Amino acid sequence: MSLELPTVIATYFDTKSSGSPAEILACFSPDATVVDSGENREMVGHEAIGEWLSGTVAEYNLTTELLRSAEVDGKTVVTASVSGNFPGSPIEFDYHFVVEGDKIQRLVIR
Repeated sequence: MSLELPTVIATYFDTKSSGSPAEILACFSPDATVVDSGENREMVGHEAIGEWLSGTVAEYNLTTELLRSAEVDGKTVVTASVSGNFPGSPIEFDYHFVVEGDKIQRLVIR
């Protein structure tokens, strides 16, 4: 499914499925925050986000199918079905993005 998304969010999902952690990290501002509720983790800054991308995210061999998106309270919320080698796969997650300029400033995955 093709959704109308801000460019940096579309790039995030495109690189998440086929790119390297460095390519995904380029979508985030240097002081961005990512909250991964499934892992009960909060990462702040490129170093911590890069470690999460290279570790937890890479280990699960994830594939993501975008289902829908909406603007809610200044955030872009994207619902996706995520499959991989983790318990309960596939699971629907909501990705709550705050974008500033052309970079992701905050991402909360629930």
